[in-house]
Amino acid sequence: MLIYTQIFLSLVFLISGTIKVLEYSNFKTTISKIGFKNKYLTLVSSGVVFIELLISGLILFNQTRLLASLIITILTSVFFYLSIKMIINGKSIDCNCFGSISEEKLGFNTIIKSLILFILCIIQFINKEPSGIEIASYRTILDAISSSIGIMCIYLLLVSYNNLSSKLK
Repeated sequence: MLIYTQIFLSLVFLISGTIKVLEYSNFKTTISKIGFKNKYLTLVSSGVVFIELLISGLILFNQTRLLASLIITILTSVFFYLSIKMIINGKSIDCNCFGSISEEKLGFNTIIKSLILFILCIIQFINKEPSGIEIASYRTILDAISSSIGIMCIYLLLVSYNNLSSKLK
């Protein structure tokens, strides 16, 4: 079970971080609209991308999964806070969680995503059994990758459907 959550978290942050690299100027614009001052934009934008890519690797190994889970918990707490702040302030800002492949606003959906990622990290903290790609069988790893990709595809299809249906109204 743990390896499935580890691989899912890894893929989420690998995809998210990679897309942020490819669409860096869009992500930097989002950070600016959230309210970060210009002198911190590059630091914050680059820092988020670096952290996402770093934890996508750290979460996979038994020795570093708890550290990665802690970092993910902090990162998702920040995303949760910013989403609530944007809702309260009535701001409509592109989320850029997954760049242009999922056009979403920073808000309620981001809160839900943050809570799900937070719960997956809590599972990592609660369960002390050893788990990592260095321990799991190749078949389990492939099953976990396939399942994770399937979940991501379903999520992206639902987001696309929601965006399309709201544009048609």
